[in-house]
Amino acid sequence: MVFQNSLDYRLRLFEDHRIDFKALVEYQEYEYNNVNACSENFATDGLTNVDSGGANFDAEVKNFSDWMNISYLGMINYNYLDKGIFFDLTYRREGSSRFPADLRFGNFWAVGATWNIGRRHSSQA
Repeated sequence: MVFQNSLDYRLRLFEDHRIDFKALVEYQEYEYNNVNACSENFATDGLTNVDSGGANFDAEVKNFSDWMNISYLGMINYNYLDKGIFFDLTYRREGSSRFPADLRFGNFWAVGATWNIGRRHSSQA
């Protein structure tokens, strides 16, 4: 099962300033079961369920696996349109049941900035 949800909001200040906000939530859950069973001596043809056999001689759980992940993400992007200047800030908190209880969550962040010099020169021409 996978659940994803996002929210976007754009704020324009004056004509040249734009701030974009984004929030994301993602949840994943996985479960896998594999059971093997054998039976024989069925009373009549057409019976196919293991419990319909006269001799049930093997049943075992071969594989079982389950895990969950959850993730939260927030992003803020600032764009100064006229000069081609961009700033962004990203924060993500991620958790997984595959790790020990005291180590299940991690925090990740990033900061970035760019300046499109070509855009600045073309606007001055």
